[in-house]
Amino acid sequence: MPGRQFVGRIVRTSRALNAASRTLLTEVDVANPGAVLLPGMYARVRLHLAGGTPPLVIPASALVAGGAGAQVMTVDGPGARGDTTTIHVRPVQVGRDYGATVEILDGIADGTVVVVNPSADLADGSRVRVATASEHADGAAPGARPSTR
Repeated sequence: MPGRQFVGRIVRTSRALNAASRTLLTEVDVANPGAVLLPGMYARVRLHLAGGTPPLVIPASALVAGGAGAQVMTVDGPGARGDTTTIHVRPVQVGRDYGATVEILDGIADGTVVVVNPSADLADGSRVRVATASEHADGAAPGARPSTR
């Protein structure tokens, strides 16, 4: 049907790409007045995707799994160098798992400071000193460490 255009809306996808064919199974609702579109027909499609907000992604090693579900440990914004701050345990809703990183759909906001590789010694309300990556020349993993003050 050269020259004819039909407008549709994506209603669902398989959410998984076929690596061999580089395709994504997608269901589109299209108005079909006069029943001119028939099963098995092919079409040239142009997709207009709305620019959404990019997902919040954190290191997978920041997730804490437990009986209460997925959580992360966050810290209040650290003050001056050497100051201590407080740990807060926040429940989160996890989206896609990319292996080394995961999407966070709800529970923390962009800019929240999360603890990477949290120690089992940390709990909600713990006081810590936040260390930067440059302070770990000894090879220790960065993150919050319990305060000795």
